[in-house]
Amino acid sequence: MPLNAHESFLKKVGRKISEIRSQNGYTQMQLASKTGISIQMVQYLESGRNITLKTLYRLAQHLNHPVHGFLEEPNNMLPRRGRPRLSPSNKIPKK
Repeated sequence: MPLNAHESFLKKVGRKISEIRSQNGYTQMQLASKTGISIQMVQYLESGRNITLKTLYRLAQHLNHPVHGFLEEPNNMLPRRGRPRLSPSNKIPKK
C-alpha cells in the first residue's frame, strides 16, 4: 500500500535523523544516552514514526544541527538495512 503524504514526510524525517546521527559518528545507543531519549525512542523516530517538536529540538541541540535541517530531503532514500519484515502471507509457520 502506498504511503500517504504524512507517512512519507515522517519517513523522510526519520531517515534524515539517522543520516545526521551517522554523520556525527553516533550509534543509536550513544545518541540515546547523550540526549536522554531511550534507545527504543531513537529507533522509533528513525523508522519514521511521529515526532514532537520538543524531541526534534533536543536532537538538534545534541547533534549540533539546525532544526530545519531535519526537514530537508535525506541524501539517501535507498531501502534500509536490517531485519526484513515478514508480512502475514510469508510468516514462518509454527511447529
